[in-house]
Amino acid sequence: MIMMTPGLNTAGPSESEDIKDNVLIPQTEQLSPVKAPKSPSPCSNSAGEDMDIATSPEVIEILSPTTEESNLKEMIEYGHATEHKEFDLDAATQANLMKLREWWQMEIMDLPEEFSLFYMSTPDQVADYCRFLDFDSLTESAVICAVQHLLAVSENITHANAVKLIQSTLLKKISETVSRPLFSLLKKMAEKIPQPLVDGLFVHLVSKNSSSSQIETICKIIKESMPVKDMVYMIKKLNHTSMELSEGHLSLYQTLVELKIPLENEDLSKMLDTLKKSAAGFSKHLKFGKLVLATLNIYGDQMDREQISTINIILQSHSSFFKKSIKTLVQKLASDKGFC
Repeated sequence: MIMMTPGLNTAGPSESEDIKDNVLIPQTEQLSPVKAPKSPSPCSNSAGEDMDIATSPEVIEILSPTTEESNLKEMIEYGHATEHKEFDLDAATQANLMKLREWWQMEIMDLPEEFSLFYMSTPDQVADYCRFLDFDSLTESAVICAVQHLLAVSENITHANAVKLIQSTLLKKISETVSRPLFSLLKKMAEKIPQPLVDGLFVHLVSKNSSSSQIETICKIIKESMPVKDMVYMIKKLNHTSMELSEGHLSLYQTLVELKIPLENEDLSKMLDTLKKSAAGFSKHLKFGKLVLATLNIYGDQMDREQISTINIILQSHSSFFKKSIKTLVQKLASDKGFC
């Protein structure tokens, strides 16, 4: 016989009660169901708070600019955005040029492999590279570094490419006062790449009626560093000038004549013809008279009848105090050679 304990309900919990961990809990005090934690969104942190999209690592990685884009942005900042389209340079070339620019700005003298652009391309392409690089905006030290790299590949680069690079790097850097580092660089160029230096720099400076100090710098470099055969090349370039001679031309001629460089008959004739064309404009000019007299003294013995005749034509329009000395010497030469 089973004994029933009073007060105990053997039928299980009533509708008003639940069992929780073996403890009877009235339904009115039943715990609320535990909600699952909210999954963070791609732009939320672990605490469930919304994150600023700008600080999301995933977004930063996606939006980080490439090296080429960074370089392009830098070029835009100093005014080249419109020129990129004009030059139609591909992204790889632009990136390589930017590396060169940075290299020069840091004044790193080691030759970068990207410099091969200047001797593996055409002169027109080199001109575009130079305009893209905007050497005028670089410091003198950066430009010197760039030209040092040119000297390092002087045996591999063509004359035309070297001329384009020299024009772009140095033409506007030769001011009234040339710094010692720049002067030293020009002397090295006169020794190693004299003819590109003549065509890329000297001829242009003289044609622009440069200041006396700039011409003096050129004359000094010629005297101290240029090989004789390249001095003759300089004479040839002066002889082919299509403009009226300036005082700069006279100074260069005077320097070269006084160095007594050997001149072939053709070069001497062209020089005298060039002087004849400008004789009227220098009728009373002492420098002009001094140049004619020096030419007679140094090259008179090799002059032929036609060349002596050219000197006489020059004398007809000349009236400086050198005229008498020139006339006396011409008469002596003509007599000695039997041209009278």
